[in-house]
Amino acid sequence: MVTIVNAFGGSNGPQGTASSYATNGTVYGGTPNKNSAVFPQVGGLGTGFKIFAQPAATSSVFQLNVPGEFILEGQQFTIRASGWVYVAGSTPNIQVGLFSGTSLTSSSDTAITELPATAATLTTSNYYPWALEVRLQGDSNSGILQGIANLMLDNVFTSSSAITALTGISFGNSLGSGVGSGSSTPPVQLAVGINFGVSNAANLAQLAQFSLEA
Repeated sequence: MVTIVNAFGGSNGPQGTASSYATNGTVYGGTPNKNSAVFPQVGGLGTGFKIFAQPAATSSVFQLNVPGEFILEGQQFTIRASGWVYVAGSTPNIQVGLFSGTSLTSSSDTAITELPATAATLTTSNYYPWALEVRLQGDSNSGILQGIANLMLDNVFTSSSAITALTGISFGNSLGSGVGSGSSTPPVQLAVGINFGVSNAANLAQLAQFSLEA
């Protein structure tokens, strides 16, 4: 596979809207520490899915745009998102989700997958790695984007399951530049969120990877 879109920049093709945070794959010229503000983070009080925002513009979603111009028409492609999460409180639990939309309010977006289906219970006051992989495929004739998703969390694998398919998709939309055939809106605009099942001010999650490969 070749990475053709990378929300952090440095890809071999069209960038996500957050590409300004990295150049040629190097984030601010070095390797940030584990709590670097260069990376998108969510957490704090409150439960439910929290969508990762752009580090330097926290009112905007950290977005990954699926390219148009029929580049991925009928083809399979893979979305990868990963990072870490710190949980606190009594019997904390989390889910990781991929969404279609541009809102920081998850209920205003369309949930593509939320894994595990039943939130994973973790040991409080600990860090855990997570890695989400979603394989997608669709076409403009049907307008359907289908796929399967799986999650690794704390070295526990959630088996692949079908996503919630998107409809009304056109892969002929332009790359988002306003140039080319069709609309200037990308075929799909993706975002990642973490669902903290227990509210705690110390809850924190970081997104370290968000890319599209085909």
